[in-house]
Amino acid sequence: MVSAPRPFCVFPDESAPTPAAQAELVCLTDAMRQRRRQAFRPGTRKNHKTQLRSYFIFCEYFDFTPVDPDADTLCMYLECLANSLKAPASIKNYFSAVGLLHNLLGVECEALSSFSVTLMLRSIKLTSDHIPQKKLPVSTELLLAVVATFDNSAVSLTLKCAILLGFFSFLRRSNLVPSSQGSFDKHKNLCRGDVFTENGNLFLWIKWSKTLQAHERLVLIPIAPIPDHPLCPVKAYEDMVAAIPGTGNIPLFIVPQSGTLKPLTSSMLTKAFKHAVSQVGHDQHCYSIHSLRRGGATFAFDCQVEPLLIKTHGDWRSSAYLEYISFPVETRLSVTQQMASACHNVPF
Repeated sequence: MVSAPRPFCVFPDESAPTPAAQAELVCLTDAMRQRRRQAFRPGTRKNHKTQLRSYFIFCEYFDFTPVDPDADTLCMYLECLANSLKAPASIKNYFSAVGLLHNLLGVECEALSSFSVTLMLRSIKLTSDHIPQKKLPVSTELLLAVVATFDNSAVSLTLKCAILLGFFSFLRRSNLVPSSQGSFDKHKNLCRGDVFTENGNLFLWIKWSKTLQAHERLVLIPIAPIPDHPLCPVKAYEDMVAAIPGTGNIPLFIVPQSGTLKPLTSSMLTKAFKHAVSQVGHDQHCYSIHSLRRGGATFAFDCQVEPLLIKTHGDWRSSAYLEYISFPVETRLSVTQQMASACHNVPF
């Protein structure tokens, strides 16, 4: 006979819990708080702290009450943010911390939904002259010129492999390389053990990304070879591994530094990439590692790859991938060219 499962906490008939139950309740409360903190990832928590600090400094300087402020206080804070930040989206993000504060405290703030605050947010968006500066996508011509600047040293082979994989995999920078050597996490960043070859193709296991933070799935990115071509990502990977062998949980991209091997970081890759872009006669300020992701998606679209495949390959969860695809003027001109051609069939 199977007995029923025992409840975690069993309280006697008396109204007050026993000492054992009280101890269990303390542990349960602590575990609950710890788990609730995990609702926000470290990067998000860091942003929240920065945004809340900004609001508290504002309230302290002007001697305002930060909890349940009136509409005028919130409007003045928005004006303060507008004087410090350029992008309306950044202002909105900082201001959202006020709502987060009240949600965390369980306090209602009616002023947040007031008409005055709504008008203020709208006016900030309408009066802003901020124009987002998007980095240019990398073309295959530029990519070819960039990889040609690298020699056969271990560092150069690693940089070349990272750049080519970034272009053909559409990987985000946070997936491609860690932000610092100390921040490398084998559970998030690419390791040598996450990459394998089969039938001449290269495969990347992505364990964590911007859209994959709860380990609810694994993303497998397949990459085909380009035989006898300098842009072949599979050959670049094989050359890198031959120069710097390694398996298991070590970083995918490692470089010799001070007599030991260190992870290739975002700043190291960005600096090398920008230097190569400058060497081949382009403005390095117009490009970043993000240009590889944009360039790869744009090139795939130019090759008439199905948009859904581009979205899947780049691990986009929404139609945001369309913003990454850049159309040159020559391509956009075809819109009116086709319209003009059709006009010849219209009698007049």
